[in-house]
Amino acid sequence: MTASVRFGLPGVTISPGHHVCGLYSKDSERDRMMVPYFRAGLQDGDSCVVVVDDEDPSPVLAEMGTGSQVASWRASGRLDTRTAVPPRRGTAGLNVDEMLAQWDETMAEAQDPHGEGFIRLGGEASWWLPQATGGSIVGYEIELTRRIPERIGVLCLYDLTRFGGRTLVNAIATHPLVLVGAEIIENPYYTPPEQMAERLKRGETTEGHADEIRDRLHQVSRP
Repeated sequence: MTASVRFGLPGVTISPGHHVCGLYSKDSERDRMMVPYFRAGLQDGDSCVVVVDDEDPSPVLAEMGTGSQVASWRASGRLDTRTAVPPRRGTAGLNVDEMLAQWDETMAEAQDPHGEGFIRLGGEASWWLPQATGGSIVGYEIELTRRIPERIGVLCLYDLTRFGGRTLVNAIATHPLVLVGAEIIENPYYTPPEQMAERLKRGETTEGHADEIRDRLHQVSRP
């Protein structure tokens, strides 16, 4: 595996095995983060799993390439999309183990026959909301940080208007890296998986509100 891969933003590279968080409140902000990431991967021959919390992914895919390019990527199996789905369970929703089982299944489908090549997975974390509680989503994020191998990169995008404050601040803390504007920075709020799991058991949470955290991250990213 190469030492770094293109993230998709000008001059930005990132190590394989990355787990990156981005925050947005408008679709245009989401697209500025998500589209370059997957466009770069598709151009570089990576396999991409794009998660869109909408029944129709066409508007997002149209930003990644021409109609013929998108059709070719899909036909080759290098582009997979996961769109909005109805709830699959009762009010309890999926637990962390069930969410991880879906992750394993998705990764198995995305890899090439030889188990080689880089895989990019990411998109809107709100895709999980009809299926899982905020607590399960945070637990899932903790486990992803533990288990993402070097041949996979993950970009998790959180809509500030869709998640409760406690879920957001805890989810942010599970990511070693954050995407701020056109930069990837080390997350000053990051808490390693073991510590994060213990904090949640004790009922503790990351201090601050999501909007305030986003503002602070922008300040940290400035020279």
